[in-house]
Amino acid sequence: MSFLEKMLTHYNQTKLAILEGVENKIISEYPELKDSMGIKRNRLEINSDLCCCYIDIENETFKICIDGQTPYCYEDLESLLVDIGEQIAANE
Repeated sequence: MSFLEKMLTHYNQTKLAILEGVENKIISEYPELKDSMGIKRNRLEINSDLCCCYIDIENETFKICIDGQTPYCYEDLESLLVDIGEQIAANE
């Protein structure tokens, strides 16, 4: 395995670990989303009537795309959680 292949593997493993941490934080804040989340295609996907979005990591930020709208980025997890909460409140 070349150096670049090792770095890519390390990057992907780190990204998945971060997304799993984000998933756990969302579950603790919004347990009603627990059964509608999963990591697919190297991003966290939420597919629920309350919130339909995906969360990715790009350029040191969290990228979120809600209901197919234009994706936008946050530097912190708290802002991301606020947006998910607002989406849930709008769809209740």
